[in-house]
Amino acid sequence: MVGRMRVATAVLVTGAAVCVASCASEKTSELGPAVAATATAQAAASSNTQSAATTCARRCALSRWSTQLALDVCEVAPTPGLTTAAVEVDGRAYPADIYQPQRRDAAPAAVVIDLHGLDSSGPAQAALTRFRQLADREGFVVAEPSGPVGPLGVTGWEIAALDEPDRDDATAIDQLIDTLLDDQCVDPEQIFVAGYSNGGFLAAELACRPGSRVAAIVAVAGFHMPEQCDRHVPTLVIHGAADPIVPLGPNGMSLIVDNTTPPSLAALLASSIEDQVAMSASSAGCANPPTSTELADDITELSYAGCVGGADHKLVLVEGGGHTWPGAAPTQDEGFLGPTTANLDATEAGWAFFTSHSKPS
Repeated sequence: MVGRMRVATAVLVTGAAVCVASCASEKTSELGPAVAATATAQAAASSNTQSAATTCARRCALSRWSTQLALDVCEVAPTPGLTTAAVEVDGRAYPADIYQPQRRDAAPAAVVIDLHGLDSSGPAQAALTRFRQLADREGFVVAEPSGPVGPLGVTGWEIAALDEPDRDDATAIDQLIDTLLDDQCVDPEQIFVAGYSNGGFLAAELACRPGSRVAAIVAVAGFHMPEQCDRHVPTLVIHGAADPIVPLGPNGMSLIVDNTTPPSLAALLASSIEDQVAMSASSAGCANPPTSTELADDITELSYAGCVGGADHKLVLVEGGGHTWPGAAPTQDEGFLGPTTANLDATEAGWAFFTSHSKPS
């Protein structure tokens, strides 16, 4: 287990010694050079003087403590490679793969929590997004949890449109974040969430929760503006204009909607992604309308500027793109999910977005 070690102990010990000397120095300077040596010796032996020196040392050490907290380091540099974490909430298991990069030092690192879509898993999401390979190059941690089976009969994540009274996936992700902070030495200010499809919807809801520790999100092929959003973070949404599962435009016909689909989910899938992003940006205080930039022949970026607290919003549209992760290898389900563009790598774009909204070094 890799814990985190604050430098407080060293600071308090060293600071106390320095402050005792400083306080003694201040005392002897008041007495004058003729009695300095005697006063210093008496100060070391006198309990009253020790008490005053201790008070002074504590005051000085606490000042150094507040300055030195930024120097937190891991007890040891985490071991590169794959480990697993067991998270359980209300009797449901949420196993998670945690990948430490090959290039890792003892400083707390950023983490990307990568959320899969319906009927998938953490390992499958890892193969789709390839965040681990990018982590080896960039030095961040990747966590890939797996969601339990839900009301649709497949694995996935509980969102507002698929609410289960006795289930709390958001708390499960909170527990995973606790594990990452306690055992994997990640930076609490650089907790990022990427999500695909159902995972993208959950990413949006996690970011909005009061007290959330999520610093920014990337949602691919699935995003919405929760009815209640208590906080706003930098948000990148990537969506295929020809997505047959989560249609881009309003009143779209999703291939997975039938007469057994919960009405709340059917309504969500029929909403406009562009409208959802616009509403989220407006709620975050961003200027409207967005500026449009053509990134490639089939890639257009809509950017909302002036967002409060730096909560930038971007919507990247893939013309002709399906319900896919741009830049990933085409799947055997392409006939059902639609095509995957090679003109955009959602993993690279997502990490670039995260790093552009990281804390200053």
